[in-house]
Amino acid sequence: NFAEYYDDLWVNNNLEKMNFKSKTSVKVKFNKFSEWINAKNFLLNNDKIEKFKILKISNKNALIEIDIVAKDKLMEELKQNNYMVYKEADTLLINTSKEN
Repeated sequence: NFAEYYDDLWVNNNLEKMNFKSKTSVKVKFNKFSEWINAKNFLLNNDKIEKFKILKISNKNALIEIDIVAKDKLMEELKQNNYMVYKEADTLLINTSKEN
């Protein structure tokens, strides 16, 4: 029946997400605390991020650990929202402004 088919589809979709997840360190650079809040909210509300954990924060940087489902799509979305994004080894670097 339709409900069982939809349930199977939902389960398969979630299993695929789990298989493609990757744990990534992210360093966010910001000039103002409000920039950090905006970046944090963007990441927390993004459907490509499964888990979000703040490891360290200072007055200009934050080091976080996230589980990403689609890293390339996330980077694209960050750039579309005027964040400067770079990959450095296993770390994703996000600048909230061009002044950093």
